[in-house]
Amino acid sequence: KAGSRYETIESSGASHFLLYMISKGSKGRARKDFQKSLDEIGAHVEITTGREIVGLTLKVNSADAGKAIELLSDAIANPDFNENQIEADKEFVHRRILDVSRDQYEHTKEALFYTSFREHMVGQSEYGIRDNIPSLNAKQLEEFHAQNFVGPRIIFVVSGSFDEGQVNSATQKSGTAVASEARGVAPNSEKPVFTPVVMN
Repeated sequence: KAGSRYETIESSGASHFLLYMISKGSKGRARKDFQKSLDEIGAHVEITTGREIVGLTLKVNSADAGKAIELLSDAIANPDFNENQIEADKEFVHRRILDVSRDQYEHTKEALFYTSFREHMVGQSEYGIRDNIPSLNAKQLEEFHAQNFVGPRIIFVVSGSFDEGQVNSATQKSGTAVASEARGVAPNSEKPVFTPVVMN
């Protein structure tokens, strides 16, 4: 539960940006080491952005479910807020938003949300306001992470054939690394008001 609706105009893009950072590694596990660990279990990270919720998916063999949970939990709990790396990532995230704007379906969907909920952050792009990405900084990303990537707002879902005992053990162990309470109150928790509109 860490979608773009919990951003502010100033921090627009933080949700999408954080997902990208988390999918690459953690503070204690460099990007090349994180990727090596994924390769060792034949895993690949997929991210899903959204206005209400976001998602990170790892597909692995059932025997490696525990290791996958460990890797994902570490990345979620301990993102690397290195300023130099953040600056380097801005170009990729900015290009991603440009690609989305060129997609007819995505562009139409974004326009519908903007016109329908223009008085609320739900109406803003789930990828972030494009021109805001260059101004995002480590402090804003840390604040968004501390408010939203916490225990009560995170759900682990494991599907397929797996060892339930192994998964429960890994989840309980890894879950302790995630903060149990949010720092401050996430903005825009009030219900957005729908504004009817006719699009020609």
